Amino acid sequence: MDYSEPMQKVTDRMKQLQVENGKLKERTEEIIKGRTELIRKVERTGFKLGMQEASYYSEKQTLTKERENKEEELKDWQNLLQSNKDELLKKRNELKAVIEGLKTTNQTLNTDIEALYLGLDTQRIEEENKYKEEVQKQKKIVRTLEELAAMVKVEKNGEVLTLATLRKFFDALALYVSQTFCQLIDDYRVERREKNYNNTEFVEAFLNFEEKTKTLMGNRQQEFMDKLKVSSETLAKSIQYYANQGNREVLHLYPMLASKLRSFKESDRVLTKEEVLAVLNLKEKLLIEKKDELVELMKACATTKLIPEQIFSIVQFRLSDEIAKKLNVEEEDVTKSMKSLDNIVDPEVQEIAVKVSEATQKVMASLIGQV
Repeated sequence: MDYSEPMQKVTDRMKQLQVENGKLKERTEEIIKGRTELIRKVERTGFKLGMQEASYYSEKQTLTKERENKEEELKDWQNLLQSNKDELLKKRNELKAVIEGLKTTNQTLNTDIEALYLGLDTQRIEEENKYKEEVQKQKKIVRTLEELAAMVKVEKNGEVLTLATLRKFFDALALYVSQTFCQLIDDYRVERREKNYNNTEFVEAFLNFEEKTKTLMGNRQQEFMDKLKVSSETLAKSIQYYANQGNREVLHLYPMLASKLRSFKESDRVLTKEEVLAVLNLKEKLLIEKKDELVELMKACATTKLIPEQIFSIVQFRLSDEIAKKLNVEEEDVTKSMKSLDNIVDPEVQEIAVKVSEATQKVMASLIGQV
């Protein structure tokens, strides 16, 4: 009987069992190793928990002790507060009395300070008026072209005039033009009142006046620049240079020149408060009652290229003619009187002045359909 085949199967099975036994041994070792590591982790965790518990217990004892100390301290303060309650109430009443006294003193000081400020403000306004009067006296002095040119020291910053030179140039130019300009105003005033222009003629007369003013300014400016040996190109280039640098002052040199020229038309007459109120009341009445007529006057400007400021001037000229005819008061008389200290602080004058301003705004707004 042949046992080789069964024996081979037994041998193969034994080898297979040996392989499986080896794998089982390796798996067992891994399990033992893992369990050992787990035991170590559990021990470490237990140690940490133990340390944390000990630390927590220590902190708890410390906090408990601090709480007990704070409670004792609080009791001490409560006892102290209770024992000194009457004294604290007494001091509070004393402090309250001091505060009331300080309030009274503070009110007195505020009253004194307000009076002081009012006095200083009054003094400042008086000094400003004195300064303006002195300036007006200087304006009335007729200076030659040579004298005015000597007032301007031509200095340059590279190829352009310095700002100081530009300022002095326009100040001196205003003085050079002022006398003739004031005569133009007087002539224009007489002309329009004598001829009693209708709306279209009134606007044309204003345009002629503006053209004469422009020509006067151009001619006198050129004469002045020739005397200083400054070219038109240099003047224009200088203004543009500073304008490009963001200096807005140079953009107002020409508008300010026109404003300065109007300030030369100064009155020697001092109106009383009653006269000022009469003028302002009449002006408000004219603005209200003759609103439609004034709007028609402004419509006559539609075919021209007048800017709002010029249209405003036309309306003011018409009103000043009416006021001069009825009250014999000129525009410069009112302007000077409105700058006086008494009228600046007088509530009655200021109230009617505000009404005049509001009535003027309504008339101007009517032209563009805002009212």
